[in-house]
Amino acid sequence: MAAIGLLNPSGANNCFLNVAVEALYHLEPFRTALACVRAHRCTEDACILCALGVLFANLDHTEFNSLPPDALRAALARAHSAAARFQLQMMDDAIDCFVAILCDLHTSCAAGVVEENCNSPACPTHAVFAVDYLEEVVCPRCKRSFETAQRRLSTLYASAVDLMSANGLPSSVRGTMCALASTVCPKCHVETRRSLTALQLPSCLCVGLTWTAEQVSSAEAQTAMAAIPEAVAASTLFDHAHAVEGPSQYRLRALIFYYGKHYVAAILRGHDWTLFDDAKIRVAGTSFRDVRQWAVKGHLQPVMLFYERLPSGPSAPSPSAPTPSPARVLSPAALPDRASAPPQAARSPDPASRHPGVSASHPGVSARHSCDLPRPSPSAGPPPLQPRHSVATSPPLWPVPWEPPAKAASAPLPRERGRVSVPVTDGPPMISQRARDQEIDRQIQELFITAEDEMKHNEFTAAFNRFQRAYTLAGSLHDPILRNSRKRTTRSSASYAHAMMPHARSFSIYDLDSFA
Repeated sequence: MAAIGLLNPSGANNCFLNVAVEALYHLEPFRTALACVRAHRCTEDACILCALGVLFANLDHTEFNSLPPDALRAALARAHSAAARFQLQMMDDAIDCFVAILCDLHTSCAAGVVEENCNSPACPTHAVFAVDYLEEVVCPRCKRSFETAQRRLSTLYASAVDLMSANGLPSSVRGTMCALASTVCPKCHVETRRSLTALQLPSCLCVGLTWTAEQVSSAEAQTAMAAIPEAVAASTLFDHAHAVEGPSQYRLRALIFYYGKHYVAAILRGHDWTLFDDAKIRVAGTSFRDVRQWAVKGHLQPVMLFYERLPSGPSAPSPSAPTPSPARVLSPAALPDRASAPPQAARSPDPASRHPGVSASHPGVSARHSCDLPRPSPSAGPPPLQPRHSVATSPPLWPVPWEPPAKAASAPLPRERGRVSVPVTDGPPMISQRARDQEIDRQIQELFITAEDEMKHNEFTAAFNRFQRAYTLAGSLHDPILRNSRKRTTRSSASYAHAMMPHARSFSIYDLDSFA
């Protein structure tokens, strides 16, 4: 199966989302758990689960070399609009994006359940990534326990400085997992130590690396890559394992890198390490040594590591390239006719009105929502792969993905109110340039309105910053006439706001050269 990239047009800043999606898609336990989701609390146009499921289905069956993540990006922006995170055309952090997706999936699948108490097998977040452990402060001599705390984490963290020291990755991760303070045993007068006991091991282990600088030298990149192990044993992270079944070995499956305001990923597919730079994909080599050389040459900072739990058995296969989940591999013939489908609960007649983030803004990708599709027969295809927890057998939630329809005979285009409505019938699933320009122009107008109100209250510095943002958005417009018009208007307004700022000449950050 060929690798599929994700589009990142100029000005879209989708790279932080693309690497997170590629990493999740290539983790087989997560794909299996997502395919086994039967019901969830849908938040319509802000539903991350619906957008991610449709994107995964299209990645499984598309004939194109790359797909747009527009529906997922729009749903993520709407879901986090209150915090002003992950907004359209705004750059953000890949680790925060990954954690936000996991939190949103938990909210959709296990609504009302606190994450620390979530044991639902229908929650992909905690069914795949949850690490339950017990932290104790113990005297090494008399074995007396002074303090105990049970914790749950979905993403582990490590300091890049500690990683590059002689401690290594397991010791760095343990340092962030321990939160209790050490003390002195009153009986033995010996300093206590902190002990970690694993209560549940995840199917996938995610480790985020924190850096103190945005750029690293070639020597620092080489030291960091040399300290990343290809395999991690649970015994190096925990002192004891309580009622943990199955193997405890993990193999490195994917890495996310950062350099120069951009994110890329290296993922193990079959026996080859493949590099994902948005829609650009190439093979680095068959050894992790090739990935190290590529990262050192580009001064890349590894910011996230993904380890996949190895299956038990002496003949366990190595991690292979992702294959479509049997729960979603359905031919059109296997689906019953819509007329013969069993009756379902009443719903809105127009799915696009309920899911504009998945359908209306995504004319190429399947606009059908899973709730409006007929249920496939239980006998269609092999049984779905079972995740770590047992799941009751029921039809899959996700629809048969989008496929380019056959070109129909030319017919007169419908006219509405004197305007020609041209439906999208074929081609790759990409948002139109006209719709994108309309959205950008709407954002520019909102910035202008807010900036004018700030200038009325003599807040010229804040207004100037908004005009800067509007000028940047105007430069990403596709229509040259609209682009030049908006840039002239923005430059003039920014010059006036800059002139009205107190002591404007002393502020080097407000240099008008950026408006040239």
